[in-house]
Amino acid sequence: MGIALTAGSLYFRSPSLTFGVVAGVILGIANLWLIRKAVDGLLGGHKSSLTGAYLVKIIGVFGLLFVLIKGVGLNPLGIVAGWSVLVVVASTGAAVMTETSADGQEASEGDE
Repeated sequence: MGIALTAGSLYFRSPSLTFGVVAGVILGIANLWLIRKAVDGLLGGHKSSLTGAYLVKIIGVFGLLFVLIKGVGLNPLGIVAGWSVLVVVASTGAAVMTETSADGQEASEGDE
């Protein structure tokens, strides 16, 4: 999906937009991975280090966004579009998984 969005951004012939989309996809994946690690730490009972790590993550993400937009000159809309790909993928993935599990329950009920 990120590749399709990046290819679509080429239509506008704006390198700042295209590289913004790529940066947004990469940042979204990194953010999701860091959130997963934080939740795993929370479920593992490591609450004290979790707060500090999450605060560092948020400051790091905002700092990186500032550098990408102001320093490098990437298009903020491209970054937002790239980042939002993960929301769409996660939403559709959750819907497909829910539908699949509902079908599995119906099949098991019919077998009884």
